[in-house]
Amino acid sequence: MEMEEQLLTGRMGVLLAKFSIPAIIGMFFTSLYNMADMIFVGKGVGSDGLAVLTVCFPFMLMTMGFGILVSSGGASLLSRALGAKDRETANTTVLNSIVLSLLIGIVLTIGALGLMDPLLRSLGSSEKLMPMARGYFLYSLIGNVYFPLVICLIYLLQAGGRPKSSMATMVSGCLLNLILDPLFIFGFKMGVDGAALATSFSQGISLLTGLGFLLLNKKFVTVKLKYFVPKTAILKEIVGTGLAPFLSTMGGSLVLILANNLVGKYGGDLYLSILGIVTKLNMFLKLPINGLGQGMQPLVGHNFGSKNLDRVKEVSYLAMAVGSLFSILVFAVAMLFPQFLLEAFSNEKAIVEAGIVPLRIMMFSFILAGIMESGLTLFVAIGKKIQALTVSLAYRLFFLLPIMIIAPLFIGLNGVLVAFPISELVGTTIICLLVYREWKRFAEEKRQRV
Repeated sequence: MEMEEQLLTGRMGVLLAKFSIPAIIGMFFTSLYNMADMIFVGKGVGSDGLAVLTVCFPFMLMTMGFGILVSSGGASLLSRALGAKDRETANTTVLNSIVLSLLIGIVLTIGALGLMDPLLRSLGSSEKLMPMARGYFLYSLIGNVYFPLVICLIYLLQAGGRPKSSMATMVSGCLLNLILDPLFIFGFKMGVDGAALATSFSQGISLLTGLGFLLLNKKFVTVKLKYFVPKTAILKEIVGTGLAPFLSTMGGSLVLILANNLVGKYGGDLYLSILGIVTKLNMFLKLPINGLGQGMQPLVGHNFGSKNLDRVKEVSYLAMAVGSLFSILVFAVAMLFPQFLLEAFSNEKAIVEAGIVPLRIMMFSFILAGIMESGLTLFVAIGKKIQALTVSLAYRLFFLLPIMIIAPLFIGLNGVLVAFPISELVGTTIICLLVYREWKRFAEEKRQRV
């Protein structure tokens, strides 16, 4: 059975596993980029090195956000076009997305080079950390040129029904990174500079792997010059649909920039290191949830494009249920074994002891992550821009940021941390209401067609 036919008629639980498991595996290895950097730098450089990674991470997240702007919008449009058997739109979407992603990477890198010092200070770097931060940032910008394109290739392969190729694109770079990190940091004694250089080289391997899978598979995309030419209607749909996950990621970057500055103010460089550990750990533990989102996206898009609304509801409900069970399990582990998790990143007793309370506070936001991710993915996959934007903006800009600014005035450092679980509760409430309304709309539309 052809893959596109399976997406429209196969058992949904089996399909969700078939698409999600490779995505989870790939994202697990991809996350090891950051995890390996934190672990090797924590062991080989110390708390100052961890603080530098924490300071620079929001910019990397910002670059990722621009990559996701194109990637998620392009993936949504691609899967809907394939579901509707519109090959012309599918080909144009893929190649327009590639061109736009590369242009974004070049522009962001040039801008960052010209504004390096003020940018690093705004990200939360102290004067003590600046020399080390400059070196790490500079080497990171090598890979920044093509990082948005790597993200785009991963999303497009997944949306086009090639989950294993998407996984291989992610895994190839990570395996190289795991080799180069200790070689550059310890063997060549490059410190944080070595971590950045290893990541940039590894992203280059992922780029070559993804391009190979995408462009050499004639059944997936037809490469012709006319499809590279920007098409206004396609680009408008890509950007419009990708705006919600873009703003969500950019909001996350803005939140981390503010958190870096506030934690530096109320806790100093030690707690800045702890914030970096907890943030990266949180992102790592969310990988299965993010993988579920990537797995459900092509299933939702293809079936929505073919007007199979019952199957759209089925897969979104299933992803929310599985994601919620996993979220609760991870939360329980973090509450019971916080010291073990922290010791994976640092041997310094001060970091481990001081990090237990911040870790436990911030992990309360994890309980609802499965619902948030699946709900947002649903709206992006079906091209519902307003609903997706509502969720992305409301809980970050209107709740998280104000609480983060006001709460520390009364309870100090912990006020920065409690803002995360409080805002997550608000965001989940909004997403549940919107998803329920969308499911009712599906039922009504089905009745009208009968």
